[in-house]
Amino acid sequence: PLGIISKIDDQKYTAIYTSDTVALKPGSSFDLGETYCAITYQKNEPFYSHEFSQSDHKAHPCFAKFKLETYIGVKLHVNNSTYGTLNFSSPDKQVEPFTERQSAMLNLISQWIGLKMAEHENLKDKNKLIDNLVSSNEELERFAFVCSHDLQEPLRMIRSFSELLQGHIGTTLENDEKGKKYFDFITDGAARAQVLIEDILTYSSIDSDTKILEKVDTEALITLIEKNMHLDENKKKGEISYNNLPTLTGNKTQLFQLFQNIINNGLKYQTPDKNPHVEISAKDVGQHWQFCVKDNGIGIEERHRTKIFDVFQRLHRKSDFAGTGIGLSICKKIVERHGGKIWVDSDKGNGSKFYFTILKPQIMEEKHGNKTS
Repeated sequence: PLGIISKIDDQKYTAIYTSDTVALKPGSSFDLGETYCAITYQKNEPFYSHEFSQSDHKAHPCFAKFKLETYIGVKLHVNNSTYGTLNFSSPDKQVEPFTERQSAMLNLISQWIGLKMAEHENLKDKNKLIDNLVSSNEELERFAFVCSHDLQEPLRMIRSFSELLQGHIGTTLENDEKGKKYFDFITDGAARAQVLIEDILTYSSIDSDTKILEKVDTEALITLIEKNMHLDENKKKGEISYNNLPTLTGNKTQLFQLFQNIINNGLKYQTPDKNPHVEISAKDVGQHWQFCVKDNGIGIEERHRTKIFDVFQRLHRKSDFAGTGIGLSICKKIVERHGGKIWVDSDKGNGSKFYFTILKPQIMEEKHGNKTS
């Protein structure tokens, strides 16, 4: 009538679960000397009351207290370590010794309980780890936002006053090449730091962006990118071609960043003798649209194909190609937030093909509870 799952720790026997809470409440605790748990059992096999003499019964107050005459128990293992015992007791005497079949059944029950307890413990640990990671990520996002925001103002001042000072003493610097170079270093450094901070701010805010999902015409998005590219005199011109691209559902700003970063990379990482060309295509792959952005640029060595998606990973000197090393990290985060993945197929000197998948509109809407505009 009395079944118990008990934990044994620090010479204490504590009932975790009992089938009869009147006889023994969960949480009740005894010294091991008051129970049969005090008996060292070397084998991982059930132990029984009929294996011990009547004097052994008297030596254990637990039996007298609960008027128990029959006892069968087994060690309980959780995550490959001894947790405690599983046992069943009765005030009635056992007429016949326990059979091997009963012992085997008890072992099976113990193994099943141990497995379930392990799953529960592992789930608790996993949830605790997830909670800690979420909390850490939120703190890091807040930290990045505050740092980025607070650093913008002094950098703007450095850049602005350096330019004003350079203008103020302009005639003095006319024949001072070294002075001009120093001022250029200051203003260029401040400008690059501002771009870096803006990229960090963008990267840290991707997951916290709660804008409602929108229908996004991919071809219209690329047309806008192409228009902006031709308006920017500092960017290397090139050709962008595409055909029959699908409409997506997602964060319009982030999808714009995704396509713009990958297209700009394709146009930027080029040898001087080539006319940059980026070709964009898409195909249906079940629940996702798979996009391919193909360029005719300098390509990427195989050993760098995964590295390029890590934050601050640059493959080239700043003097060769400008950038902060965050662009593709931002792309990866945006793609993952839209239910997809990103990868690259490339060989050095033979251009690159950037692939990424985005959930189809219906699947995306179902995932986010039809929150679209």
